[in-house]
Amino acid sequence: QARLHSSVYRFVVRTPLGQEDLYIVLDSGEGTLGTLQTAWLKKTLQEAEQQDYRHIIVCSHTHLFKTDLSQGLTSNFALEESYALLHLLAEYQVDLYLCGHDHHTEDCTFDGVRHIVVGALQAKQEPSVYMKMSIGQDIQYQVITVE
Repeated sequence: QARLHSSVYRFVVRTPLGQEDLYIVLDSGEGTLGTLQTAWLKKTLQEAEQQDYRHIIVCSHTHLFKTDLSQGLTSNFALEESYALLHLLAEYQVDLYLCGHDHHTEDCTFDGVRHIVVGALQAKQEPSVYMKMSIGQDIQYQVITVE
């Protein structure tokens, strides 16, 4: 945070079988990544090419595809930034772009990268809705409603 003025970080999860998954968490709450964070992301993805990660997963608040108007007209990155980010994700063979911000669950694949919008996860409303993910050889999820 001191360098980029945002909460941007990465971490590696090692499976019981010794495989490693790289998670990259971006700060997109302002509706943009900005030049410093984008440069950090590109450098991090370039460094990831030197490793044998099973999966590379990028997490962000903001999604890249607007399929409805539930969040108004300002819920996405600027179009040029979306194009640049989509290109980076595909170029460095990111497996999953996991995000939120919208109020519905969505799952699509674009240019070889799977995009999952988590949807509205709410614990204080009836019924409560959660998403359970399983990151194995395949990436699976289940939306769970608790009455």
